[in-house]
Amino acid sequence: LDEGVARSQASEVLGRLDRPQQGGVGVQLEAALGGDVEVLVEAAPQIGFLEGVFPACGAPAHVPHSNEKWSPGMCGGLAWSDAPCQVPCQEGFWADGEAYRCNIAGDWEGSPACIP
Repeated sequence: LDEGVARSQASEVLGRLDRPQQGGVGVQLEAALGGDVEVLVEAAPQIGFLEGVFPACGAPAHVPHSNEKWSPGMCGGLAWSDAPCQVPCQEGFWADGEAYRCNIAGDWEGSPACIP
């Protein structure tokens, strides 16, 4: 996930948390607690990034009959927030199974195959 995109999305979430006129979290808590409670914000939430919390995946297994222009190394370094790694097949073969997807533990999921 690009840091600029992450910061933008985090700022959007923070904005949604503190909109009293639109039923922000404070208003919702007050209502849930019976209306006799006032919720005060003592400190604004902070945005921070934790590096290496969700590790990237290494290269996945080779897929027999994959396109000559594709190699497992092309998927290496992808993380859980990245798009799945599609495996193109050689001419005369069609893709079957799920594309490779890196999970939050840094392990590959999916079982792409090229079928004649």
